[in-house]
Amino acid sequence: MNRSYESPLRAQQAAATAERIVEAAAELVVSRPGEHLTMAGIAEHAGVALRTVYRHFPSRDDLIEAMGNRVRRGLGLEGMPRPTSVDELRTIQRSVVRAALADEPFQRAKLLSPEERQLSLVEAEERLAWVRRALEADVAGADEWEVRRLVALVRVLFATRTYFQLLDVGGVSPEEAEECLDWALLRLVEATGRNEGEGGIGADREGEPGGPENE
Repeated sequence: MNRSYESPLRAQQAAATAERIVEAAAELVVSRPGEHLTMAGIAEHAGVALRTVYRHFPSRDDLIEAMGNRVRRGLGLEGMPRPTSVDELRTIQRSVVRAALADEPFQRAKLLSPEERQLSLVEAEERLAWVRRALEADVAGADEWEVRRLVALVRVLFATRTYFQLLDVGGVSPEEAEECLDWALLRLVEATGRNEGEGGIGADREGEPGGPENE
């Protein structure tokens, strides 16, 4: 009788091998910054046969997608509830930059990798969507272009590249970089809410003591 049953042990071993391959790719990104990843090089570094790499990742794109998930785990985004408000978005932003600092060697090396653009596109549309959902209550009534502009800029604020640029060329500490990003997020939301003329964060502050025009 043909049996399709797969033992839990075999499944665990397969998952462990796949994880080892992904981690080998991540280690190569760190140890050989700027170099293209090759399936053969990853197989050698992982200590597995090339056919084993292709068994788990039939194409290079499949492996890049798995590395994108490794990036998400490193930033603490895997399994994280999607934000539904600006305050929740701010909390996630702080969590992400702290995780980026803890995973700094890989996160920095990734920015130099030829695969960086591909990695950044993993779930890019989904992230734009959940940023928009978190912001929409505060900019209700703004026109479509203003909302898209806000979402795009906030998404850039979430990029690890932005955070490391603040550290490297902004002359600020990690704690100050967090404050910079938080300040920028609030000001962008405030400006969009104020521009729509009613509702939105900061809309009623214009002209009041301590409001935008009197600061």
